[in-house]
Amino acid sequence: MKISVILCTYNRAGMLGRVLEQLAAQKMPANWSWDVLVVDNNSKDHTAEVVRAFVARAPGHFGYAHVARQGKSWALNAAVALVDADVLAFTDDDVDIPTDWLSELARPFEDAACMGVGGRIVPLFAEGQPGWLRGTLPREFRGPLVQFDLGDETLPLTLAPFGANMAFRREIFARHGAFRTDLGPNGAGPGVGEDTELVLRLLAAGEPLVYAPRALVRHPVTADRLHRRYVVRWWYQQGRARTLTEGVASDIAQVLGVPRYLLRELGAAAMQATLTMDDQTRVAALSRLAESYGQIVAAFRMGRDARR
Repeated sequence: MKISVILCTYNRAGMLGRVLEQLAAQKMPANWSWDVLVVDNNSKDHTAEVVRAFVARAPGHFGYAHVARQGKSWALNAAVALVDADVLAFTDDDVDIPTDWLSELARPFEDAACMGVGGRIVPLFAEGQPGWLRGTLPREFRGPLVQFDLGDETLPLTLAPFGANMAFRREIFARHGAFRTDLGPNGAGPGVGEDTELVLRLLAAGEPLVYAPRALVRHPVTADRLHRRYVVRWWYQQGRARTLTEGVASDIAQVLGVPRYLLRELGAAAMQATLTMDDQTRVAALSRLAESYGQIVAAFRMGRDARR
């Protein structure tokens, strides 16, 4: 079988070379062929030169494509249309990738029933953790800091993994469609959600997906992600994306198109954020508040548009 790694990038030439070196060092079983397609989403730096150096060095393993339309989902969908592999793997341009990552990500596909795989993602705190972040990461911090860790055992997936470490059989895109272009970085909508939305669509359709704990990547936690405002802003965008993808049920109590339960959740989170004396608890509560507010904003706008 053949597996193609799709890596979309934008203005990260400085770190891209390191990731491509790690991909070049992957060790795959003899029954798998593999390659990497780097999709340059209209970068203004020397990304093209970095990638073309790898194409020249290993033309059978590296390819380059340029997608001028800005937005990660557009770049992802262009790549899906370009590659001809049995399995499509996805990762990012800023992760740390061990040499066995791709083989471990491919391993579950030896079972013909497996349609997709989510790998483990561990945050890499190069500069240490801030004082307000300690111990095991609670749910409110796993998304913004890019942690997907369900333990050491291979499991059926019931949660959506992140786009930095996932793979699917080609046929699922024919059956269920591509990445939504109104979601994702630089799209018209929220800056998160195109990877999550795709996987939730697959899970809702009953596609068998697997968590592969040994398919590990480490995701650096940059300085900007260690600010409280980044975490809170991420959850606001996540709330908007959730409403855009799930919609608003018509059979629940609403006020101007906004579900009443969201107003209650907003109030409860605001109360906890105001009363707690613990920094980590406060940031977690502010994150829940921001998520509810994002859902409310999106629901109100959807209801307003429907009333016009």
